Amino acid sequence: MIRLLAAAGLAIATLACGSTLREVDGQAGAGGAVATTPSPAPTAGRPLGSPAPDWMRVTDEPGGWSIDAPKAWFAQPITPFGYRASGITSYDPATSSIPIKNGMYVRVELMWDWNGDATNLRTFAERRVWIATCVACRKVLETRHLTLAGQDADFYVVEQNQPHPFDELEPRLFWLVRSPYFADRVLVIQAVPGTSPLRATVEQMASTLQLFKPGPPALTPTKTRQQVTDEFRARDGTVTRVEAKLMRWQDWETAYNAVLRARSAVSGGPSAARGGNDPDLLVWVVAVTGTFYELKVGPPPGPGSIGPPGANVAPAPTPRQQHWRITVVPAREPYNWSGASESGPESTWPSWFDQLVDRDR
Repeated sequence: MIRLLAAAGLAIATLACGSTLREVDGQAGAGGAVATTPSPAPTAGRPLGSPAPDWMRVTDEPGGWSIDAPKAWFAQPITPFGYRASGITSYDPATSSIPIKNGMYVRVELMWDWNGDATNLRTFAERRVWIATCVACRKVLETRHLTLAGQDADFYVVEQNQPHPFDELEPRLFWLVRSPYFADRVLVIQAVPGTSPLRATVEQMASTLQLFKPGPPALTPTKTRQQVTDEFRARDGTVTRVEAKLMRWQDWETAYNAVLRARSAVSGGPSAARGGNDPDLLVWVVAVTGTFYELKVGPPPGPGSIGPPGANVAPAPTPRQQHWRITVVPAREPYNWSGASESGPESTWPSWFDQLVDRDR
């Protein structure tokens, strides 16, 4: 996750969109009143107006947001799966890594608030956005409460005590705002490195954020049920039965977590699993029975694996065949990833799969 710095007490005097500046609340030590520019209010269906000369507009229609950036910068989707996100860089990402001092990387991400943390944006940031390598070491250097895209928003400057070389990206900047069109999502803008001379440009970019009524999610599969089941029959092992159900990621994860909670109440173990994907991501959930790969169960290799023969050697893992598994795979391009997978040695069909609701039936 990428984020950015703010120098204490920095005030922006002018911004490209020409809006009137207003004071916002500042954390103690921020050096007095901080000015910002309110962004355009939420709109229905499309962002308003046009970007300033020599600027471009980056728009995510299913996510319902747009942000303007200099035309010389580069914009690209972070990933076709995962949370809806775009990366905007001052350098060509195909030829350069993140510049430590002079460049700038901005990430705009619509995050799923699956736990209701976003009733308080600070709580959401602490639990879902900021890196938790050492929570006690984290320093929130500045806090602002401001208006962004016509909505109440928070801005933070955070030092996260990261190891080298990531410490050179400290501190980092975060803007958080709730979209009025999604009850369960938070828009997060992050940028690094904080010491870049382009920091003022990123502040200007954030001020252009617009939120609008999102377009419908893509819920038509580009890979058919038959194609998916044929692929699983052709995989390793011997398949006796295979079925696939079409689901949104949110529906799949909600159903799977209900299964985990029921198991945990009886025999312990995890009670929730989160994949960090867009709730509207379309997937095939595939159940298979047969005889598959051997899952090696046992302790990890001990020190004896690099010592003298026979010295402190850990017991050998015990091979175990699997007779059922459930796997999540994409229903739309690209297909080069897979989600959660679960398997077991039992020879019976996983009955909880039958309770999953198929969008294509």
